[in-house]
Amino acid sequence: MNEQKGMAESFEDLPALAAQTRDGRGGAQGLRFAIAVSRFNLALTGELARSAVDALRGAGARQEDLTVCWAPGAGELPGVLAALAEQSSFDALIALGAVIEGETSHARMIIRSTGFALQELARSTGTPVINEIVGAPSWAHAEARCRYGEGSRGWYAAEAAVETANLYRRIRAPHPPPVSPPPPVEPTPSPEVPETGAAEPEIWQPSARPDRGEPQPGDEPSPPPPSEEPEPESRPARGRREARRWAVQMLYQADLNPSPIEELFASFFEDKRPVARFRTFAEKTVREVMARRGELDARLQSFTPNWEVERMGCVDRNIMRVALYEMFYRDDIPPVVSINEAIEIAKDLSSDESARFVNGVLDKVRKSISRPARTVRPGPVTGEEEE
Repeated sequence: MNEQKGMAESFEDLPALAAQTRDGRGGAQGLRFAIAVSRFNLALTGELARSAVDALRGAGARQEDLTVCWAPGAGELPGVLAALAEQSSFDALIALGAVIEGETSHARMIIRSTGFALQELARSTGTPVINEIVGAPSWAHAEARCRYGEGSRGWYAAEAAVETANLYRRIRAPHPPPVSPPPPVEPTPSPEVPETGAAEPEIWQPSARPDRGEPQPGDEPSPPPPSEEPEPESRPARGRREARRWAVQMLYQADLNPSPIEELFASFFEDKRPVARFRTFAEKTVREVMARRGELDARLQSFTPNWEVERMGCVDRNIMRVALYEMFYRDDIPPVVSINEAIEIAKDLSSDESARFVNGVLDKVRKSISRPARTVRPGPVTGEEEE
């Protein structure tokens, strides 16, 4: 019992406040949602997205009613959601991003401007827009807010989207006109008929949440044709690193939203015009890693006995999958190159702590393999050799 007399302990404890009482609690059955996620700080925003999708599925949303789009950064989220709202009818729009103060000089400006833009989008479309662009003073603070689970800001955003979408529907639902009360009738005295009080307004009760399911995305459009322009002499190493980074990002998306591999490629490269050679490198890596994922995960587990592979950070796990694939199946790439590339990609997509973890695991792998760390085995030239 609450020590403050008269203080409500739950929603149901509140007294009837009006003749008509509406709230938005309920499930997501029959509702459609669009989620725009920033790729910047992917290690954080990916966890937000995973939490949001699982929360929506747990509330009863069908996978075909969820649309997830990946934008380059937080600043692009309002425009992406506006385009989605023009294309189709959604019951709620969700923006997910993470901005670390100090990483850019205009971090606060990004948060402020996107907030205003999302508010204007909600006003102009009449659709609920949930803004969950997490601003934090440090990576540790952001990680605590974005970490996957029911405490994640992504989970909260999904719950807010469901409740607000339901509330909008109830507000807009047609209601019968109020009926005038009948004239008072003098009651006939009778000891068997007690006096009746006024009927209390009916308060809607929430339905039970069904089991959660795994998120999957909708169809995505085909990409533009890759560029065939010749690459400068200084680009090969940098281009291969970018291709590896693409591969990690696509594998991450495949873990988050399983979909046909060609749809994954089309969605990922839709807003890019990569040099054909590097796109081929990235797509081949993704195909091979996905085909050998069970074997690669078993190898990875053998070198990390104190960590379950499925409980590792999704970004870290896929960085090491790519590195292990190269170390065991790409004789044309020296193991030390695969390790160094994995460390740099971990720094870029995750954190320095993740880079140290990746380095420690892959160094154990390197010591276990028979081929030299810095030389390429003789064999046919593939056009993708490391220099």
